[in-house]
Amino acid sequence: MKTLLERNSTNKDIKPFVLVRNFYQACMNETAIETVGLKPLQEMLSRLGGWLDTKETYDGSTKGTKYNWTSDLKKLRDHGYSTNFLMYIDISQDLSNYS
Repeated sequence: MKTLLERNSTNKDIKPFVLVRNFYQACMNETAIETVGLKPLQEMLSRLGGWLDTKETYDGSTKGTKYNWTSDLKKLRDHGYSTNFLMYIDISQDLSNYS
């Protein structure tokens, strides 16, 4: 698999494979990653309005108002980011329940 991903793309390659190859090669390009540093993360946080609004402290005490996580999840979704990292809801059939 690694050999296939590290090859250069050709005109005969199907688009999904070209996209996967480009993604893999971008992730493995340590020189480019070191060059840009934290800039992409800083730009993303700037688009979201800064670091997520964490008003609640680690010991559970609050400074003013409580943290509104749904508001921050909405911000992430509005900017095209996945929100499945915090919770995932799925409805499926219980294969062990025959009733």
